[in-house]
Amino acid sequence: MENDSLKYIRRLDVEHIKQAMSQSHVLWGEGASLEERTSFLLKKLGLFGPDIFYMSGMISPSGELVSSMKRYYFDLLVDQKKVKAIGLGAIFTDPNKRGKGHGAELIKRVLEEANQKESCQAAFLYSDINPAFYQQFGFEAFPAQRWSLDPRQSTSGQILETREAQSTDLDQLLDWYELGWGAKKIRPCRNRETWSLFREINHLEPDRILINNYMPVGYFTYGWNAVQKTLILAECFVLKGNEQWAFNSVLKLSQYYQAEKIVGWGGSESLFSNLVRIEFRSNSVPMLKLFSEKILKKTNENDFYFGIADHF
Repeated sequence: MENDSLKYIRRLDVEHIKQAMSQSHVLWGEGASLEERTSFLLKKLGLFGPDIFYMSGMISPSGELVSSMKRYYFDLLVDQKKVKAIGLGAIFTDPNKRGKGHGAELIKRVLEEANQKESCQAAFLYSDINPAFYQQFGFEAFPAQRWSLDPRQSTSGQILETREAQSTDLDQLLDWYELGWGAKKIRPCRNRETWSLFREINHLEPDRILINNYMPVGYFTYGWNAVQKTLILAECFVLKGNEQWAFNSVLKLSQYYQAEKIVGWGGSESLFSNLVRIEFRSNSVPMLKLFSEKILKKTNENDFYFGIADHF
């Protein structure tokens, strides 16, 4: 078999990373230059550090990169238990080498290594293709929703003041995250480091603290897509009794940007629940593989939370 002649490389060097970026640029370039994407990835590798994020691949005898993927290490909370997980991302095979099982072989190698040598109890990925491909490796797809809202409407009533969150707010932000999504059986386990890092790699603006009568009552996280004139509400939590005023604050921000649309993923629409249009999305479908079924009791599709701010 041709796969037998390929060499599995656990940690790609910079030259092979550049090859990976060049091969996938047509698919994932999204208007950025190859140089910009490569520079951003190398920066991201430095931000996370070598033990949290790196790339693996399959190399031909001549040294050419055939298949590659990003791998992240983080903790999930599963039934209130912290579980070490590996995240698989940007799985890609050279278009000239497809149809020979190289990508599947790379996935198998990485999953086996994570489970048997690195004590991972779960694997997670976001699928941009038919989830059935990953189901053959034991991944289960969760419903992926997105919502949208036309923000061009007048606001009425009180608008909460906002300010940019500072590093001193991180503990409060983490507490609010627990209040908002702590009951979910499956969700990312956040800490001070991952909170900031994942917001940066997802090109999100600094969190905004919502203030009522000089007291912080919640937060929201957003991004701005200038090309599509879209405000992306990545996450929002507000203490009970402040929902309408927080809604007005987000609307005001969208009007400041002259946004034509506000969008988000399922779980971030609580302020707009009666106004949004919800639909299933076919990209970035969350998929989970548990190496041991014993770590999860019976659950359902509403018992998980993976937001835009957790995407990789």
